[in-house]
Amino acid sequence: MVSSVEVKNTNADTGELIEGKAKSSASYSDGSSASRVMKSANKVFLDSTVYSQEEAQRRAEAKLEDLNWKFGLANIHCVGIPELIPGRFVLVKNLFDDLDKKFYLTNVTHVIEKGKFVTHVKARLSSL
Repeated sequence: MVSSVEVKNTNADTGELIEGKAKSSASYSDGSSASRVMKSANKVFLDSTVYSQEEAQRRAEAKLEDLNWKFGLANIHCVGIPELIPGRFVLVKNLFDDLDKKFYLTNVTHVIEKGKFVTHVKARLSSL
């Protein structure tokens, strides 16, 4: 998890810095402890394939989203539910006392195992 991402390169012709920045608006906990720690969680990428400020900005935003989405990964194995398909959101409730979270389904496999219909799901938290 990171709170901000920077993508940088240098224009080979002018020597000018090309950079894009993205900052997370996610809430990491109910208290202020995590926010203080996360404030300094920054990542800088040097990317020689970036040739404009706009492109650097888009890359920074994409990298931030990718890094933060990896925080909440889930592998779920359940009874067969044919309605589960990649691209859908599902609300997981009452798994733990305080975990009622929405997950985005990235991979779904329906199989017959030992004569039973089961579903295997890979998912990511839809938000922190």
